Amino acid sequence: MQDRRRSASSQVIYITADEAVARRAKELGSERAALEQLNAMVRSGRLIRYTLTIQDDGIERYEAVKGASLLVMDSRGRVSDLDEGDRIRFCQADINGLWPPPLEQVPAPPSPTRRKPGPEPDLDWRLWCAAQLIQIIVSKGGKLPPKDAPVARELLERLSDSREDDHAPDDSAVRRLVAQLLRPARDDNLR
Repeated sequence: MQDRRRSASSQVIYITADEAVARRAKELGSERAALEQLNAMVRSGRLIRYTLTIQDDGIERYEAVKGASLLVMDSRGRVSDLDEGDRIRFCQADINGLWPPPLEQVPAPPSPTRRKPGPEPDLDWRLWCAAQLIQIIVSKGGKLPPKDAPVARELLERLSDSREDDHAPDDSAVRRLVAQLLRPARDDNLR
C-alpha cells in the first residue's frame, strides 16, 4: 500500500484508467482496442491496477487490486472497473514501460552549443578570421575589444554562417588566434 499527499513532489505518479486508455488509443486509433490491450496486460499480470482512496486527512492511499475484474467503457467513453468504479489508477512508469510515450510527449534534448565535428575547414580560416577581426575593430571605431572570448564567439558564428557545411574550428583554437592577433596591438596601447 502506498500513501501520497496531494502534491507535485511525490515520487510515484498515478494516472487514471481514462488517461491510460486515451494515451494508448492515440497510437492504435481506437479506444476499444486500447481498452482490450489494457485488460490483457492486467489479466497477464504485466500491469498492476491500484484503487485510490482519499482519507479524511487528505492522504491519497493507493492499494494494489487483486482479482481480474475487467475495465469497461460506458456510453460516454469513461473507463471504469466493474468492481472498483472510477477509482482505478495505474502507475505511470508501468504504462511508460509497456507503451513508451509518443515522441511529441518526450522533451527534446537541448541543442548543442558546440560546433559540428568534422574536418577542419579547407580554407585558411586563420587568415579569414584575421580579416573579420579587422572588420569588427573598424566597425567599433578602432577600439580593441576588451575580452577575447566574445570576439571569438562572433568569429565562429560568422565562419559557420559563411560555410555551407556549418563546420568551424574548435572554440579554443579561435580564442588562441584572437589572443595572438590582439596581444601586439594591446601591448602598443599600453606604451
